[in-house]
Amino acid sequence: MGFTTRSLIARQGPPPRAGETAWPTASQGRRARPVRADKRRLIRGLFLMCVSAWCLGGGPAQQATQDSAQGFWTRGAVGGGVTGASNEGSGAAFFGGLRGLFQANERQRYGFEVAYLDALADEDEDVAYAAVGIVLEQALARRFFASIGSLGYFGVDDNEDNPFGIVSMIGWEPKSGGSVKPFVTLRNDLVFDETTTRITTLGAGIRF
Repeated sequence: MGFTTRSLIARQGPPPRAGETAWPTASQGRRARPVRADKRRLIRGLFLMCVSAWCLGGGPAQQATQDSAQGFWTRGAVGGGVTGASNEGSGAAFFGGLRGLFQANERQRYGFEVAYLDALADEDEDVAYAAVGIVLEQALARRFFASIGSLGYFGVDDNEDNPFGIVSMIGWEPKSGGSVKPFVTLRNDLVFDETTTRITTLGAGIRF
């Protein structure tokens, strides 16, 4: 087939006049396509959003359905870690606690906690609390779970302060049959006393 000037003009239009911009080259035509790049970025963003949603709240639903058949859970745990308080130094910490949790749906639970915390376990003068409050728990993927709650901390022994605080925790329990399961947790208590005391502990316990 012949390639004539008439066919070229029909495909690209008439040649530019004096003072006008010349026909775009092939490389310029490729650069002037931002829509395709925007589509790729949009697809990548949607994919990352789906993966994040699956990791935080999705995942296999079979185990969550099995767990939801148990209407009330009890978690008992003990652990140790470190504590730090403004203008009061830092030291070792210890906690032991018990939680009672009611099943709200397949992945969420609510209940109460009773705990004992020794905030400066290696100091001559301990700062100990008995804590009572409400907690919320969310099941995550890969057998992880997270919780947050508001507690009242009551001074024990020489400690006469009764502050309030916030407890947060992330934990993991293995996939196993039966109603009794071990678990491990990373716990953080923020006690708003005369100074803010942070108690970070690593613990282990049993859920039944």
